[in-house]
Amino acid sequence: SRPRAIADADLRESAMGIWEGMTATEAAAYDAEALALWRADAVHHPPPGGETLDAVLARLLRALARSRERAPDGCVLWVTHGGVIGVLVSHLLGIDLARRGQLRRDNAAITELEIAGEQVVLLRFNETTHLRGLKAEGERSQIL
Repeated sequence: SRPRAIADADLRESAMGIWEGMTATEAAAYDAEALALWRADAVHHPPPGGETLDAVLARLLRALARSRERAPDGCVLWVTHGGVIGVLVSHLLGIDLARRGQLRRDNAAITELEIAGEQVVLLRFNETTHLRGLKAEGERSQIL
């Protein structure tokens, strides 16, 4: 049968609470202490009114289980966000979620995992060669 796209709300980026849509500068102006705590330890200090990393992981594991049910012997493509990739890959590879920031995730990068039962192999991570030669449109403020 022909592959089809399925929207899955569990693949959305982490909910940033009151910081949603703010730049880092705006969030610092709103509550510098909360931003500093979140930057130092997002595992234990979610954004005010935002989602914990444990909650993000729980919904990603639900999405992964659904993907495996839909295509037990096949290939599944997720189009999602860098924060989601960092949380999921960290968990699947046994890396402490507090260290997920050490896994660089560029926009439009490709990450490829091979999952067989409980065995997970990282085949590609943060692959951006398909973007070479594209003209950058300039820098913008960091959005949280």
